[in-house]
Amino acid sequence: YSDSNKDGGILASQYNLFRAQTDLVAMAKEAGVRLRFFHGKGGSISRGAGPMQHFLSSLPCGTVEGGMRVTEQGETIYQKYSNPKNAAYNIELTTASTAAAVILPQHVAPVETDASVLKWLSDRSIEAYRALVEHPDFIPFWSSVTPIDVLERSKIGSRPA
Repeated sequence: YSDSNKDGGILASQYNLFRAQTDLVAMAKEAGVRLRFFHGKGGSISRGAGPMQHFLSSLPCGTVEGGMRVTEQGETIYQKYSNPKNAAYNIELTTASTAAAVILPQHVAPVETDASVLKWLSDRSIEAYRALVEHPDFIPFWSSVTPIDVLERSKIGSRPA
C-alpha cells in the first residue's frame, strides 16, 4: 500500500490494488486455485490504515474466500492491543468484519460500480499527484516544512539501507 502510493497517490493506488485483486480472484477461480491475500496495514492512511471494518468491507468480492492474512504495523499494535479492553474490542471487530466479508457476498449481489468513472478518477489523481511531486518548487518546499534532512541522516527504518 505505502509503496504503491509513492508512484501515483492514494486514490490511484487503491484503485489499482482493487483491480489487481479482482483479476487475481477471477484467475484463481478459473484455475481452481485457492488464493490467499496478505495485507499489511500501517498507522497512516498512506500505509493502509483506518478502521479494520472499513478496510475489510472495501475489499473486492471473493478476496477473503480463500483466507486472508493481515499484519498491522508497530505503531498501531500499541494503540489497538496494549490495553486488554481495546484488544478484545479490536479482535472482535476484526472477527465480525472478516465473517461479514466472507458470508455477505454469498447472499447479497455486489454493488455494480462504473469502472470507467473509477478509471477516470484514478487517471486524474495520478496526473495531479505527479504534477505536485514533479513541480520544481516541491522539493524546496518539502525540505523547508518537514524534518526530512534529519530523517535522511538518521539510522532508523524498517528496511535495510
